[in-house]
Amino acid sequence: MFFGKNGATHTGLVYDYDDDPDGFIYTIEGNTNADGSPEGDGVYEKKHRRKDAYVFGYGYPAFAESIKSADPAWKDKAPKPEPSKPKPPVSKPAPVKTSIVSLDPAVKPGVHHKQVKELQQLLIKAGYDPIKGAVTAAFYGPETQRAVARFHDRNPKYRSGLHDPKIEPQGFIALQKQAGRR
Repeated sequence: MFFGKNGATHTGLVYDYDDDPDGFIYTIEGNTNADGSPEGDGVYEKKHRRKDAYVFGYGYPAFAESIKSADPAWKDKAPKPEPSKPKPPVSKPAPVKTSIVSLDPAVKPGVHHKQVKELQQLLIKAGYDPIKGAVTAAFYGPETQRAVARFHDRNPKYRSGLHDPKIEPQGFIALQKQAGRR
């Protein structure tokens, strides 16, 4: 919508209007004030009488789906919207499969466990190596403990104590993500 004597004073985007020609036009206008003063301080929703002399006219975008105009003179000229085509049903996305696994509570320093080998591989892949002989043994020994300590140094929120060589369940999840698992 254009405002002013020649339509060059101000503009607004019409988002709705009353069907009654004596009704109102509802706009969103920038560089304006809520109180109507000439110097603008923001973007506001405004309301104008359809027959207000300040309303100069309307612009008509060429939208493919047609437009709805607040201009009474445009009522018979406005393109009629095409009947809407039925939309295909929205399918629910498939659940995301994750390769992140839980830490077995038996995994701790000094034990042999099949998941220790996985822990060692993750530590190496995430950059907390070296672990000498890590991928050949499933023993949570001193080398694995030092790698876990390096993990804790860079990720202190997953440490459960001042010097903790044990990886906790949340730390194991974070380590898997750092190693590229999703």
